[in-house]
Amino acid sequence: SSSSSSSSSPCCLGVPLPGKATALADAALTAASAALPCLASLSFHPRARALALATAREREERGHVTVTLLSAEGLKAADRGGTSDPYAVLDLAASKRRSSVVKKSLAPEWDETFSWNGVLFDLLQDGLVVSLFDRDKASRDDCLGMALVPLDELLERREACFTAPLSLQGSVKLRIRWRSAAAEWAEAREAALAAARPLPVPVPPSSLSSRGVVSVRLFSAQELRGADADGLSDPYAEVRLGSRGAVRSSICSRRRRWTWEGARPSRGVCV
Repeated sequence: SSSSSSSSSPCCLGVPLPGKATALADAALTAASAALPCLASLSFHPRARALALATAREREERGHVTVTLLSAEGLKAADRGGTSDPYAVLDLAASKRRSSVVKKSLAPEWDETFSWNGVLFDLLQDGLVVSLFDRDKASRDDCLGMALVPLDELLERREACFTAPLSLQGSVKLRIRWRSAAAEWAEAREAALAAARPLPVPVPPSSLSSRGVVSVRLFSAQELRGADADGLSDPYAEVRLGSRGAVRSSICSRRRRWTWEGARPSRGVCV
């Protein structure tokens, strides 16, 4: 019976069903939520409501879950001296992570972070299992308790703190965060763009009112569009500086590339 329960995924209503039946039930709830906006107010099992309100895109979203193991308290004393040497094993989506060992403590503090990559629904559907053990060198490690942390809340908040009671005694505290790959890419892109932007050059206030001359030298242009019937153009250029009027260059006749020499001074306030 244990093997059959492990091979079947829990239905969103809390009743163990085969995987195909679970998928059908989840699809029905998702369809119902689209047709009935008031579904969120129904007194379903919390898991059913969270999964029903999740869109198909959210359920298939790729990213990673980050779990920060903060601390535990009130642990069972497994050693003769009235203490334990606790460590934690975190199991999410059939992939385990192990923390360091805290010596001689019933209220250990870790502040260690672990990550799992994958699809949102696959990572969240079975919750996080936290198992605490007492490290023994001469014998088998003793179990200090286990906790199942449901992760449905991450469908709405993306980050949450949990205090989960352990099966024997005490509790464990965690901070869990979901980050989509798309959101991380967007943040990295914005950071790269911000780093690439040149820093503004400070301008002394006294120089803002000074007068001078800005000279623009127009050298050449190439690969221009042929605007006339013979595929050539008679190009000229206009140069504008701030709010002042345009300064116009000479015309180079019958060209697709042309060259000027000379400067067109524009007098005005320096900017």
